[in-house]
Amino acid sequence: MIPLLIGVLVAAPAVYFGITHWPQRIPPERTVTAIKRRIDSERENHPGRRRLGGSCGR
Repeated sequence: MIPLLIGVLVAAPAVYFGITHWPQRIPPERTVTAIKRRIDSERENHPGRRRLGGSCGR
């Protein structure tokens, strides 16, 4: 009974750590290439739009 208790006490934190710290996959629409494609397509669809600068529209 004691080895089972020790096993549970060791395994539970290990499982918790693995679940909370395991790297998650990045969704395809959040990758760098997908974001660059979206920005390029927005520039092509709206060629007359101004680029926003750091001056807060002033």
